[in-house]
Amino acid sequence: MTGGFRILGVGSPFGDDRAGWEACTQLCARSHVAALVPEPEIRALDRPGLLLVEQFAGTDGVILIDAVRSGAAIGTIHCLDGDGLGRVRPWLSSHAGGVMEAVDLARALGCLPLRLRIFGIEADPTNGREFLSPAVSAALPELVRLVEDQATAWVMRRPETC
Repeated sequence: MTGGFRILGVGSPFGDDRAGWEACTQLCARSHVAALVPEPEIRALDRPGLLLVEQFAGTDGVILIDAVRSGAAIGTIHCLDGDGLGRVRPWLSSHAGGVMEAVDLARALGCLPLRLRIFGIEADPTNGREFLSPAVSAALPELVRLVEDQATAWVMRRPETC
């Protein structure tokens, strides 16, 4: 897949941690994303941990979506590039060996994609149900739009969106 890019939704089946999966489901259904050339490969990953590094292989860019806990209001959308992760070390992931550790490892191994954009959505730490909390559900359409805009910007070679 050299030269293309992937959209990765990281999560689990529990509560707001499934937000990355839900975003991927909605992105797959959007005709605008399917019309992009090259069309991004969209994958939902169940708590990949450090195996996330393998998902960076063979691609020039990755857009990653994950639920986060930084202390911001539930449903807040965060947008960072790979370098920006160093500024948000307090983020907590519900995954062993989370996104930050995988990005650090990929950087150390020299296999970090040329382009990396990370979208985090602030999760409700008390929501362990099988569905998203109301605040995350309400923010999900905006998150999907932002990811779609980023994918379009990459294809059209426009400046970064956030």
